[in-house]
Amino acid sequence: MKLHLFIFLLIAACASQASHAQDVLGCNAIYADNYNPDATINDGSCNYDIADLLSQGYCIGELLNGGVLWQDFRGIPYQGGVIVHVNESEGKALICDDEDLPGTYSWGCSNESVSGTTCGAYNGLSNTQEIVTNGCINEPSAAQAAYLSTKDGYVDWFLPTGTEMAYAEACPGWNEGFSSCTSYWTSRQVSSSQAYVIRDGTTSYSCFTDYFSTGCGYYNYASKSSQYKVRMMRYVDISQNCLEQGICGDWQYNGEQLQPENAGVGCSYELFSCSAIGDGVWNQIVAGIYPASTTSLQYGLGWERDLILNIPTTYPLDGNDYEIVDYTITGIDGIPTGISSGLQVNDVLGQNGQLCCSLSGTALEEGTFTLTVTGTLQLSILGNILTVPDVQLYHTIDVVPNTDGIPGCIYSFAGNYNPIATYDDGTCSPGDGSCPGDFDGDGLVGVIDILFMLGLFNNSCD
Repeated sequence: MKLHLFIFLLIAACASQASHAQDVLGCNAIYADNYNPDATINDGSCNYDIADLLSQGYCIGELLNGGVLWQDFRGIPYQGGVIVHVNESEGKALICDDEDLPGTYSWGCSNESVSGTTCGAYNGLSNTQEIVTNGCINEPSAAQAAYLSTKDGYVDWFLPTGTEMAYAEACPGWNEGFSSCTSYWTSRQVSSSQAYVIRDGTTSYSCFTDYFSTGCGYYNYASKSSQYKVRMMRYVDISQNCLEQGICGDWQYNGEQLQPENAGVGCSYELFSCSAIGDGVWNQIVAGIYPASTTSLQYGLGWERDLILNIPTTYPLDGNDYEIVDYTITGIDGIPTGISSGLQVNDVLGQNGQLCCSLSGTALEEGTFTLTVTGTLQLSILGNILTVPDVQLYHTIDVVPNTDGIPGCIYSFAGNYNPIATYDDGTCSPGDGSCPGDFDGDGLVGVIDILFMLGLFNNSCD
């Protein structure tokens, strides 16, 4: 009996050693530049730039499937804020706005009970919807302020739960807020007169998961009429547009390396580009010019950017939503000198229509400008047409001082002299083209012209 036991233990030990001998520590993420295809255990040594991968078009889901650790997404800027948590089982990533909403707000629904609010992660949106549809929507509230926000073109912001706010340690400026004892509302009701508020990372109640260090306040409840700050959040589907958002040349499709066209999809996809006109998601976004974030460009440099003017299915008026018939542009103002747009007066957009506004050119004045599109909106009300004039849509353009230099022809006697150029780019041409080599336009190929040509000696013509 003892001999049989000894043999069994010996076999088990050998099997265990063989199993451990097969394990290889290293980076097993295919997107890392130190990827080791033989690695079986991720040792945390992977070297990848997640922000760059996301900007190239990879989605969160395919990066996770490729071995990227979810923890490494925390704090990465993405789709309106920064990533603070990723949950594969939920299929969602939690995005925190990069700043507080201005001012303070009451929780709302004072002395009215809101049923169905919870404190768990990935319940903030449903909580917020419960609050704003509870019959007390006309009372300004923290949930309403978040729910009605269209910051950066997104319309799915919400007031987070306490657990979701526990992940907010990665939000920009979050700890700075707590150092001054800033208080924030959560979307969890306590009673008809009270709701939960968070002031720091002390875990006084079970609804809160602690991710903070010590602080000066507590997680507690307060009167719904109290005035506190709001930090919005939103969810991102981690598998959303994975194939459409890829880059050419390095695709995983059904386990094989393929070019995108072989997988039957486009090479790239960006919501806020003219190629996205007609996408069904636009009908969920309110009328406006997108992206809603400010466009920034340097004075004197050539530049181009796609903007989308969106007209959805309905338009709010006097507290009601009415079906849109069409929108006709009557005026376009506020574009910096040197910049043109693809918009035209009398352009017409029908219901759920988008128009490409391709800004391009060289800004010739500094400052902050507001692109203002004015138009006439026609609404259908009980079978009749109501005309609403002077409906304005806006986009901010910030022209900052030049720091990179302005290329161009710096010689005043050349035909293409650029008075704002700061360095010569080798593109100078003769004065009027009638006499080759006559750069100063005096009708002769003289000493000044020869000296100019010598100054261009050995320049590349590429």
